Amino acid sequence: MNIESGVKQYNKDLKSFENGRYKYPLRSFFQKKAFHAFCIGTPKSGTHSIANILKGYRATHEPNEIFMINLINKKAKGEISHNEIIKILKSRDISNWLEMESSHYLGGVIEQLIHISDDAKYILTIRDCLSWMDSWFNHQLSRPTLTNESVYDLGRNNYYSRGHQYTKHDRILEEMKLYPVRSYLEFWKEHNQKVINSVHQDKLLIIKTQDISKSTSKILSFLDVDTPKIINNSTHEFKAKGKHGILEKLDTNFIYDIAMEICGELNDTYFPEKSIATILKK
Repeated sequence: MNIESGVKQYNKDLKSFENGRYKYPLRSFFQKKAFHAFCIGTPKSGTHSIANILKGYRATHEPNEIFMINLINKKAKGEISHNEIIKILKSRDISNWLEMESSHYLGGVIEQLIHISDDAKYILTIRDCLSWMDSWFNHQLSRPTLTNESVYDLGRNNYYSRGHQYTKHDRILEEMKLYPVRSYLEFWKEHNQKVINSVHQDKLLIIKTQDISKSTSKILSFLDVDTPKIINNSTHEFKAKGKHGILEKLDTNFIYDIAMEICGELNDTYFPEKSIATILKK
């Protein structure tokens, strides 16, 4: 889908959300929610797996994708206010009427999302910064190259187009139509840190990606589910189609220095067993 078509879809969805919110009185009476939750990890951190685990409920992965890409873009360009975003997210939440929305896009509006409901809970799936970046390289290189007119290219630019120049150490990424290393690591830190800082700790469950498959009981307990429905235990179904070994082709000292500068404190706090030094064997 090109950007122009994406804008049309955004406007269409916006009207749909406004109309859908009028169904709230009936839904709140006849279609009760077992819980109200959002999973807000980065791409390639397990958001798809969380939605899968909760398939017995009204759980969806990345609904209204085109809409969310455009909303985040409007926010980044200053075309929409904080309060306008809250109002839109409230209408959208009521219209979709989900028990679990699992989507990395929500991280781009987390500062507004926390204001749409007093009872909502949040799950942050988090992966160590280096294996996350390598997974994203694999994911992007295993998909068709996007044109500058694609709405999905706009989505990537929302996250990674930060005005950084390639260095002699990551010039190889430019040839592959990837972004500079600094762009990926800044996004990783920004996304995760913003969620941690924005959501009250009593309403936030942080799960490491590698622990998702054994965290079903913890998730249900966190959501206060007394009588769980059938749970889908198949996780990690959205693996990259190939491994390209890009991280191994980059200078180890360069990766260590830049990763420690940007992500060191956050990464090594949550992943002492997968510290940047440990992964790079320094």
